[in-house]
Amino acid sequence: ITFRHTWVKNGILKRADVPSAFKGYSPQEQEMILHILQRFLLIHPSTSQQYLVPAVLPKERPEQLATQWSAKLGKGQRQTGRLYLFPFIPLGLFERVMAATMNAKEVRVESAWFDGVLLRVGAEQALVQVNRVREELLIRVRSPIRTGGSKEIGHRRVNALLRTLVDTADTIVEGSYGVGSRINRL
Repeated sequence: ITFRHTWVKNGILKRADVPSAFKGYSPQEQEMILHILQRFLLIHPSTSQQYLVPAVLPKERPEQLATQWSAKLGKGQRQTGRLYLFPFIPLGLFERVMAATMNAKEVRVESAWFDGVLLRVGAEQALVQVNRVREELLIRVRSPIRTGGSKEIGHRRVNALLRTLVDTADTIVEGSYGVGSRINRL
């Protein structure tokens, strides 16, 4: 895909920019073009108002990721996750997972690049990454540990965020690629 313009920024094409991006085509033809691009997994709706265009996402991890997601778990944080080990990464799998997770309720995208996305929901963060060499998809969720008296609170929210991300990935893997029985989930 070649885009020489300013319509796609950091891999996102806004719905409002579609008429400019496909200038010279009727609205019906623009819808057909969008449908074809989706069908060939070149774009993915990430909300009703924007599309993810993986081919123009930055290839390198953003520099600010080091400050947004520390290599070490911070004091007062917990991390949970899921690791998927594939015999091969199906074409378009990660891009579909990324688009679907970006569309999850209350999710704010903090960073996105070709092999990963950093998401935030309230105080929780999720880092979803693919390693195309090791054929794996990794979902990690971090949340502050909050205590209330002798009872810990906040754990359900982490489990809910992790469950949403894992359910999304499982649905895409099982429903779209049929490789579910050949992957290991750790």
